[in-house]
Amino acid sequence: MTPAAFFERPASAGWEIVPVPGVADVNCWAWFRPGTLPAGVAVTIPPDVIGLPGAVLPFSLVQLIHAVGLTWDQLVSVSFYGEPWQSAAFCQATAAEFLPCPPAVANVQILLMAGQQTLAVPQPQPTAHLLSSEAEVFVPSQAVTSQFHRLETGWKACQGMERQLAGLRQQLSGVLGRLGALDRDLRPAERMGAARQEKDEWQDTRRWIRDAASKVQRCLKAHDIGVTSAAGRRNMIQERYEQSSGDVDGFTDLTSCLHEVESYRKELANLFNNMGSTLQGANTNGIQRAQRVLSKISAQASKKRVQDRGRP
Repeated sequence: MTPAAFFERPASAGWEIVPVPGVADVNCWAWFRPGTLPAGVAVTIPPDVIGLPGAVLPFSLVQLIHAVGLTWDQLVSVSFYGEPWQSAAFCQATAAEFLPCPPAVANVQILLMAGQQTLAVPQPQPTAHLLSSEAEVFVPSQAVTSQFHRLETGWKACQGMERQLAGLRQQLSGVLGRLGALDRDLRPAERMGAARQEKDEWQDTRRWIRDAASKVQRCLKAHDIGVTSAAGRRNMIQERYEQSSGDVDGFTDLTSCLHEVESYRKELANLFNNMGSTLQGANTNGIQRAQRVLSKISAQASKKRVQDRGRP
């Protein structure tokens, strides 16, 4: 079913269910033209769609805007989970990638601001007033003002992702400790009660645990000393941003700085996706697998103890 065009929709009276195109059995809740966003739509991600913190949603930004009847040309800006607004142009590079899940205990809404595509009409600029016979008032052009705005929005988005990465790092550190505790030999009672097949299964599970722990350690290392860390490019990017954002006279190469901030944001997004998938894999292939096998062995050990007590 094709979604109704956004500009033909009336304002919602409440939350509406909107199917996400291209994804089976996945719906979101949408409120079209709410009072706080008359030219947009608020989308809430339902709990059953959200996976583990740090994982990804099963759809992209492109699929989400199509679900609410928008085209990419009609999208003006986006706000993810209460973070600052980002322009559509800024989001375009990663628009086809799966969206990250909202961080734990966070706003689970994505706000989309729409606008009809129109041509900008040049406005006459006021004549600069002379301060002296040789100096004039500096008036930034519209293009420069737009670049300043994109630079500020981009850096705030990077800071938001850094906070999410810090939360993921804490979760990965906790998971690493749990994996270390699970990587152990069977206790005497467990060895006595386990059959040969279950012992082999536990040895195979320990290999999964070690593999998951190795991946977690690599992610922690990438976060702590990789390109997005203070030991990498992070401090240099911040210094460039502070110099450029405070340069009202326009001496700094804004285009170059904007490119570096956008490149840094993509590196953060890649690290975010890697850490999220590693966290999910460590839980599924490491912790949950180990708990299932140990639970089976424990049940066998208990059964054997009961049998032993019943013997004369």
